[in-house]
Amino acid sequence: ADWDRAMSDVGFAVVAGHGVAPEVVGALRSAAHEFFERSAEAKAAYCHGPYGNPLGGYTGIGTEAVSRTRDTHGGDGGRSAGASAAAPPDLVESFIFKPASPAAAPTC
Repeated sequence: ADWDRAMSDVGFAVVAGHGVAPEVVGALRSAAHEFFERSAEAKAAYCHGPYGNPLGGYTGIGTEAVSRTRDTHGGDGGRSAGASAAAPPDLVESFIFKPASPAAAPTC
């Protein structure tokens, strides 16, 4: 219930008490800042296929649109009243980490 409320009301959550050393968290945060400050072309090298692919990787700005797929719990595939395929994309980019991606991953 808390997780659903955080995602529904705020859009993100902070996980505390996970046991990961502060130095590791700091290094990841620093690396993320460095990655997302790169040019769009440099980040695109880490795109392993279309949004939602099983390999993860980089998804650029203009790809995701929560309003196209969100019901009251975020999972109706755009079938709820008011959902529109014409909804504008969100101004967000992301990098999804997945376990061991194949070396010959498809590109965007």
